[in-house]
Amino acid sequence: MFFLCSCGYQLQKKLSISSDLQPIYIDGDKRLTLLLSRKLTIANIEVIDSPHQASSIIKIKRKKDLDQTLTLDESGLSSQYSLTAQCLLSWKDNKLDEYIISPTYLSARRIQLKDNDNILGQYSMREKLVEQLDNELIDKALYIIKKN
Repeated sequence: MFFLCSCGYQLQKKLSISSDLQPIYIDGDKRLTLLLSRKLTIANIEVIDSPHQASSIIKIKRKKDLDQTLTLDESGLSSQYSLTAQCLLSWKDNKLDEYIISPTYLSARRIQLKDNDNILGQYSMREKLVEQLDNELIDKALYIIKKN
């Protein structure tokens, strides 16, 4: 008897989108559309700036970012917080006027300890966390796009 175990790592297939769905127009949150556009362009997917000439449209719209206090220190100040980013992703074929990906919520979350003695450091750390969350949202969006 022979058993093969796996660590869960799998090679990801290369991103490929049918030429019928290209060029693609990306609409939505400026930062998220820029990140997604870059990743698609690197994968040799044609992305354009005009929705009228596009064969399909991907919409990625940011929903509210949630900042939630998880714990307080002895003086009542926040010592740990959770930052969650959410977006709504959809992809529509302009020719057939039907969804390839119906509107789907994506979210990413980070938990961070807070140093109340270093206020300036907290602002730069928050910016880094938001950047990480945005990249995670785009990775999740690309995963869904690859599956369709």
